[in-house]
Amino acid sequence: MSRQPFIAEWFGHNLADWSPESIQDREAERCPFLASACTKSFNDNTRSGVCSAYPSVKATRPVVICPNRLYADGYKILSKVAATAFGPDSNVIHP
Repeated sequence: MSRQPFIAEWFGHNLADWSPESIQDREAERCPFLASACTKSFNDNTRSGVCSAYPSVKATRPVVICPNRLYADGYKILSKVAATAFGPDSNVIHP
């Protein structure tokens, strides 16, 4: 029997994070990576807020499932992908 993936980050924060900033972002349904409202919604227009999830119970690292999450830390994740694909001197060009 397999379990469903489970949420790692919700509205930009680890689920274990109950800091005032994380609570404010969750209550406002705010994406800290966009500095505005979360753009992902369900069919009923409620915001999803899920940024990353563990794909299985055996997974030790979460998987990014939101494209906006890729913008964090100055495009850090995209920069790592570019370095792997194109070499360590590659640059990610962003707006």
